Amino acid sequence: MSPTRENFFSKSLTVMPFRLKRNLVLITAGILFTSILETGTMGIIAVFVSAISDPDIVMRSPKLASVLQQIPGELFNSPKNTLLTLAGAASALLLLKNLCSAGVTYAYSRLACKLDTHFGDLLMKNYLCHDYEWHVGHHSADLVTAGTWRRFMSVVWYMGMLAVNDIMLVVMLGLALLYAAPLVTLVAIVTFGLLAGSIFLLLRPRVDKEARTAASSEQRVNKQTSDITQGIKDILISSKQNYFFEQYQKDVTRAANAQARILLLTRIPSWAFETVGFMLLCLAVAGTLAMNENVSSSVISGKLAMLGVVAWRAIPAFNRIVNSLTTLRDNLPKADAVLDAILAMPDSTFSAEEATPLPLKKGITIAGLDFRYGTADSNALHSVNVSIEAGTTVGLVGRSGSGKSTLADLVIGLLSPTAGSISIDGQPLTPQLRNNWIASVGYVGQTPFFTDGSILENVTFGVPADRIDKGHLLHCCKMAALDSLIEQLPGGMEQPLGERAGKLSGGQRQRVAIARALYRNPQLLILDEATSALDQQSENTIKNTVKNLAGSLTMLIIAHRLSTVEQCDKVVWLEGGRIVMDGTPAEVLPHYRASLGAENDLPDSSGDR
Repeated sequence: MSPTRENFFSKSLTVMPFRLKRNLVLITAGILFTSILETGTMGIIAVFVSAISDPDIVMRSPKLASVLQQIPGELFNSPKNTLLTLAGAASALLLLKNLCSAGVTYAYSRLACKLDTHFGDLLMKNYLCHDYEWHVGHHSADLVTAGTWRRFMSVVWYMGMLAVNDIMLVVMLGLALLYAAPLVTLVAIVTFGLLAGSIFLLLRPRVDKEARTAASSEQRVNKQTSDITQGIKDILISSKQNYFFEQYQKDVTRAANAQARILLLTRIPSWAFETVGFMLLCLAVAGTLAMNENVSSSVISGKLAMLGVVAWRAIPAFNRIVNSLTTLRDNLPKADAVLDAILAMPDSTFSAEEATPLPLKKGITIAGLDFRYGTADSNALHSVNVSIEAGTTVGLVGRSGSGKSTLADLVIGLLSPTAGSISIDGQPLTPQLRNNWIASVGYVGQTPFFTDGSILENVTFGVPADRIDKGHLLHCCKMAALDSLIEQLPGGMEQPLGERAGKLSGGQRQRVAIARALYRNPQLLILDEATSALDQQSENTIKNTVKNLAGSLTMLIIAHRLSTVEQCDKVVWLEGGRIVMDGTPAEVLPHYRASLGAENDLPDSSGDR
């Protein structure tokens, strides 16, 4: 179902702050005033044009004479004074009108820019406020698309204000013309109204269809671009460049063709109004001459001048109205998609202040925990009961897809249990405590994220430069066996890592991620396959780090390489989302090794949950 203008504008107002609504009202009043001023200006210009050939026409016109008689002085007591007065009045009004038009245009252009910024901020805030499960279920390219399309919201509002501006101008010009030439004006209004309505009704469904085609194609192009940039290594290895290029090219071509048809459709009103407008002006001239055979030529010339001046402003205004509405329809699907994303904002929000970390003195208790992803048919975890004492190191083992990473995400607080509970020192991990608890957790995943910045920026990760503790930073880098790498780099800590830390090896990237986790001074450190990409020497270094940290903080180590968890205080074996066994490494690992058979001690980098 295609969006409607009414729904879009009414929904937009619900997320628009009062100051922007106030600006909108003031701009509307300014548009009305400018339209009245422009109508008066056109009237004075028409009278001035008529008076050039016959200055006495001003005083012979009953309507004009009744108005001018109220003006004191000698402004209209002679043909010369009449022309000079009209010329001065027309020039002054034209200058004032143009100044007002410039001011109003600047005002609604500024409002459109403010709306762009406001809706862009809302969109990003919305994205950051959603919980982790929402992000798991959505494509990252959708945010890129929405972020790119946010400008179309301001375009729709700008085109709407432009249309209102021209509609008010046409209405005011029509009222003035009704006063001067009622019959001709009625014919013109009916003709142009029917023409504009017919064109809009005929073009609207086609423009809507092409706009939806362009929007959906552009959305797929963004997703394909994201897939290509993120998967370029696999694409090159599998020699699938042609396949991905053809998929990309198909949607780019579809979007371009739809946009070309929209551009053609937006030109049709201009051609129609130019043709019909000129024909109507010719008919109006003929009709005026035919109906005023016994009227002086000066009166007729006055009416014709008025018709000409009004046509000069009204026909382009009619054209702009239809063009504005057509362009509005073109951008409406994209703008409405962004607005829907904004309106889907969760109730929760994030604070500009950092959360106070929650201490961990006794331990973590997981009781009767079930979890199911929103669109899944079955649970990912079933009746999980585990206790993690403070200061101990717990290993989590299991085949790919057994639920290890899902359990870790629940312990962190990124996901909420479907049933059961997680308690920290006896306190249930409620939504109110979640941010405090997350601030207490250091996490190293299988594929850590890196900004296109330096080692310093990636280890401190979001900490302002003036708040970085250099001593603590160096200590964390040493703990993560990163100090020798830093000494070898030309830029040291300030060495740029490139996009996704592409200038580092897999093991080096993992060590940067471990240093980042330690920099948070975590109460709980989670290593999710953190050593899977490391060579034996680096893994041994990290194992020594883990050994040295043992007792000073609580650790949860998820591993497929069993040598990583042999020194843990406790090992939990997960299979199919259920706990098969838990106990000391000596109790659990022999049984787990036996269950693996030929798979024993193979590294796992699949990333399956």
